[in-house]
Parts: sequence; structure tokens; C-alpha cells
Amino acid sequence: MANADEGIAEEQPTVVKKKKRIPPPPHGGAWKVAYADFVTAMMAFFLLLWLLNVTTDSTREGISDYFEPEGLSEEQTGSGGAGKGLALQAEGALRSSGSPPSVTVSIPTFGGEKSGTTQDEKKAPKARAGGDTKGYDKQHDDEENQQLETAADTLRQAIQEIPELTELQESLLIENLPEGMRIMLVDQQKISLFRSASPILTNKGEHLCAIIATILRELPHDIRIVGHTDRSKFGGPNYSKWELSADRANSVRRALDKYNVNPNRVKRISGKADQSLLDNKNPGSPRNRRIDILLVRQKKTRE
Repeated sequence: MANADEGIAEEQPTVVKKKKRIPPPPHGGAWKVAYADFVTAMMAFFLLLWLLNVTTDSTREGISDYFEPEGLSEEQTGSGGAGKGLALQAEGALRSSGSPPSVTVSIPTFGGEKSGTTQDEKKAPKARAGGDTKGYDKQHDDEENQQLETAADTLRQAIQEIPELTELQESLLIENLPEGMRIMLVDQQKISLFRSASPILTNKGEHLCAIIATILRELPHDIRIVGHTDRSKFGGPNYSKWELSADRANSVRRALDKYNVNPNRVKRISGKADQSLLDNKNPGSPRNRRIDILLVRQKKTRE
């Protein structure tokens, strides 16, 4: 019996271990996404080729202008040459309402001032014996008048063709005087070029100065800037209309300097307060709040 028990005790149970095999993760549909992107890109490419083939030059130019910032560029839309038409670029996604618009123009020169050539000098009548310079003086005056008139017409046209400045047409007055061309920046009833009782330019005032600067920097004339106010009550002993009008004139000077008008051309900055009204019948009219920019006629040079 003892031997039988020992034999039974020596028998060990059989243990079977089963390993569960985990299948590798499937690759999924990543290749399908990549293939779909490739097909989409190829479709867009061939669509672009087709569009380039069927569109005209003017259509392509319009599409190109759509993605450019707004501005004015010199184009053959007018009579050609100096003072020709201006083409406004289409409004695009990159246009910033805070960016002042600009205009590129061609202003005629005279007397070789800008070009440095001697053709104008050759055409100009020479001073005769005895100091007779009538021919030279007349040609000089005619050329300068043409230059100033072209600049004035270009400035008016630029204001008309820029949508956000259309309402400022009545804020821009231009007149020819014996001493030169005067450009007046005038307030309107609901449009102010400066902040109330402040020399700081508003956005509209800044934009208007940017346009004027683009014209002025093409001209050789010296510049005088004068500030004016209306006769409404303002200020005290430490800061009166005299200081305000002078400070506003100086703000315009800084704006012209900012837009690349040669600062050496500015020969005088002054303020006249309310002593020179534009509308004498209405001393409180906003039109009396203005800035005068005078382009001084150049002195005649005789040979």
C-alpha cells in the first residue's frame, strides 16, 4: 500500500499554456487619403492650365489686381503722356482700410529742373543784347503754368477715382495765384481733417495728405504751409487758436515728410488763427478750419 501511494504522489499534472496571438494593426486608409490629395492637386493643376488657356489678358490682369493692395497706378487709360488717365486697382483681400492710398503720376518738367537734360535749355530763347528776355520769360511762365495745372487736374482726378476719398472732394480746393498754386484742405460739416481741438490728423486727413504728397514730390517748388481756424470759442491763455493753427500746419508738414516730400522744400510754417476766414459771412463755419499749402512759383533764371 505504501508503494502504491508513493507512485500516485509522484505523478505531476500536465499544464498546457496557450499563447494568444495578437494580429498586427492594419494599415488603415492612410494611402487612400494621400491618393485623394494627389488626385485633387492634379485636378487643380489641369484646371489652372485650362483657365490660363481660355481667359483673356484683361481677365488675367483683373485677377492679378484682385490680390494686390489698393492704389492708383499709371496706365494707358487716358490720352497718353503727362496727365493721362489713372486706373484704380480693384479692391482685394489684401487691402487695408488703414493704409493711405497712393497715386503714381507723371508731371511735366520745365527748364531742365527734374530731368537734368539740356533739351529744354536748347529750346528756351536766349537773352538778347540789351537784356531782352521776354521770350524766355513767357516760355518759362507757360511751362510752369502747364506744370501746375497738370498737377491740380491730376490731384482732383485722384480724389474722384479713389472710392474712400470721394466724399473728400469738397475738402480739397485748388486755385492759381500770382505767387503760386494754393491747395486748401478744408473741413466739412460732418468731415473733419483733424481731431476736435487737436493738431492730430484723422484717418481721412492722413489719407488726403498722402495723396497730396504724392503729387507734391513730383514738383520742384518751395512750399509754405499756413493753418487757419474758425471763430468758435476755444482755448485759453496757454493754448489758443494761434498755437492750434500753427500746430496743425506743422502736423501737415510732418505728414508730407512721412510720405517722402523733401523737407528742405518747406520754407515757412505759420498759423493765422481766425484772422483770415474763408467764409466771412459764417465765422463759425467748418470751412474756415483749413490748411493752406502754397507752391511758390520759381524764380526765372536767365542765361
